[in-house]
Amino acid sequence: MTAQPADSPPVTVLSVIGPPGAGLGSVAGALARRHEGEVLALADITERRASASPAIAAAVRDTSDPLGHIPGPLACRLMRSAVLSRSADTLVLDGYPATAVQAEHLLNVLRGLPGHTLAVLELVPDKGALRRALLAPTPGHLTPDWRNPAGPAPGLPARYRQRAPMLRFVLERHGVSRHVAESHLPLAELLDAADNAFGLLHERIPDGAAS
Repeated sequence: MTAQPADSPPVTVLSVIGPPGAGLGSVAGALARRHEGEVLALADITERRASASPAIAAAVRDTSDPLGHIPGPLACRLMRSAVLSRSADTLVLDGYPATAVQAEHLLNVLRGLPGHTLAVLELVPDKGALRRALLAPTPGHLTPDWRNPAGPAPGLPARYRQRAPMLRFVLERHGVSRHVAESHLPLAELLDAADNAFGLLHERIPDGAAS
């Protein structure tokens, strides 16, 4: 697929990221309802495509990733296709990008969309994780024994701890707006905080849509 016409409407992309169990799906769905957008969840996209493609089904079945992520190149291709065939001008990405590679690829896709905006809401489980997430991002080699310089994050999957700092570094390097919040906060508070952080227009929010 090629870049879209210059007269295409501007696209707003809101990405909700964080560890498993942080309520990403609930927040992504509420953001999409609030801004009349479309949720793109890689797991759902993959499931739909796998039902018609034995190759995709095999890639998902054979993944060794403990978080269930499908292989990087396939994940990037599926999300690219979903973004370019979107049904709304506001997209909410549920748990994507999950890696630095996915972030770089997503940014390349969005560069072909005139007037696009990308903002990231990162959900973390507690104040300790919040402090780590707000540290100045630094690059690092994602080896099995790699650790965040701020120390380990008990209770979070090791693979997520390895990926998150490099993902944050890539987002910071490209100047992507990123707001970090504790996942246990009330949903309305999370949505309002994200709107304020990203300067989203409240006029676009239907009354009671996120209740």
